Amino acid sequence: MTDDSSVITQNFGTAKQITTLREAQDRVDSSAKTYPALVGENLGHTTLKFSLPISQVLQMTKVANHQNISSIVSLQNEYEAQRNLLVNHAKKLAQYTLMGLVKSEIQDHEKKTKARVSSAIYELQNNLGKPAYTSLQPMVTNIRACEMGGGDIPAVDVGHKYGQTTGIYNVTLSNKHVLWVVDGQHRLEGFRMVLEFLKQVLRTCRYPKQSDLKLYAPNGINNNQIISEEILSFWEAVYDWAMHRATVSVECHLGLNKYEEQQLFFDLNSKGKKVDTGLSFEFDHTDPINKAVKDIVIPILPFVPNLRDKNAFNVVNDGRLTRREVNKITQILCLGQQNRHVTPREVQEKEELIASFWQTIISIKHFGEPHWREKTVAAQSVTLKAVAFTIHRLVYGQNSLPREEAIKCTQTILEAISSNLLSFSFDNPIWTSILLEKTERENKLKGISKFVNINDEMVQTYGAVDLKTGKVRFGNRHNDIMKLLGDAISWQLSLPPRA
Repeated sequence: MTDDSSVITQNFGTAKQITTLREAQDRVDSSAKTYPALVGENLGHTTLKFSLPISQVLQMTKVANHQNISSIVSLQNEYEAQRNLLVNHAKKLAQYTLMGLVKSEIQDHEKKTKARVSSAIYELQNNLGKPAYTSLQPMVTNIRACEMGGGDIPAVDVGHKYGQTTGIYNVTLSNKHVLWVVDGQHRLEGFRMVLEFLKQVLRTCRYPKQSDLKLYAPNGINNNQIISEEILSFWEAVYDWAMHRATVSVECHLGLNKYEEQQLFFDLNSKGKKVDTGLSFEFDHTDPINKAVKDIVIPILPFVPNLRDKNAFNVVNDGRLTRREVNKITQILCLGQQNRHVTPREVQEKEELIASFWQTIISIKHFGEPHWREKTVAAQSVTLKAVAFTIHRLVYGQNSLPREEAIKCTQTILEAISSNLLSFSFDNPIWTSILLEKTERENKLKGISKFVNINDEMVQTYGAVDLKTGKVRFGNRHNDIMKLLGDAISWQLSLPPRA
């Protein structure tokens, strides 16, 4: 039987003994370092597999996207093999990485000391996020400055001097052996953000203000406030984890040319299948909104939300909202918008409001009944988003009301729903008001112009009324529609208008 390890070594340069000063001068490279690696065969192509600290990965890698090649002089002769960086995506990965580092340090501290960390550190973790499990996804890279298959890269089996073959190699790389990132540039940028965040925290004793480094800031803490000595000491330990102990797996292809590297990038990034929405709701135990829906909302609802991905209007009309709709409505109630990172603290402080909101919503006439789309506009989730947005605007928005007045307005909305004063019947004119031109809308609903302000040319984009049934069907521009319907609700209930 052939020894696979011995076969693989033939693809690599072997370390040779230096016999002359001239040879020494030719071979010397002060930047050369040796790294342990596994050698693999990926569909017939030799690869190296490293396990490297985050800080080391940042030093050894570069990204060949258009932004970098056009702005960094030393890269202008390189070819593109990456998409441009999406900063917001990188920031989300940075926050995930930071959650993992914090969790690692807490677990390590409690294991070593046999004692729990302080309540202040637990509060920090709770504010940041406490996932069930964290792991850094492997990165894929290519060394351009070598022969195809790495035949000119020195590699020696670690068991060589003992006359053994282990399959683990000491691989010598220098500065010319750049690891060009094929898959993982956003993770890489996330690592940079995390280290820069921690450096600024330790250097200034304050949390960073700039948006790309605003990875964590506890509620109620001003950016200019000095961080306590205890928390600073904890962040220092987290920084040590990031620099020396947190590792990421790197698969390295060897000597791919321009077309091969570009093809590999395309294949890795285009052939993956996004996790179905239903499974993501079922399996994601980290997202605070998803957790609140599982723990608070679903026990209240008279049905189990449908897990189908899309709420097509012609699918089974069984009286259920989709899980996506329930999550989005709850997120708007908590945040005022649908797509923003949320911390556990932001949701936990609103748990009572979440429960009161949904307990009121289920009291809407025909809510959850079969064929409810023909009976109530509440079957169209944008109307419930409008209620959630209005409550958030009054209680937590930029121009929120004083606390006592905000509570009173919230009670007004919830009581109006329970008593049917705010009717979700198709006959309630506020639901079609945003589809009317300004003059007609004001003639039918006196004073509404002080609340609802719409360009007449835009009304047709928000929905339509079925000429046969007289029932409104809203469009898919929910971010705009929910705010306008919220304005109409504010008019009907005499609430303060949106600024």
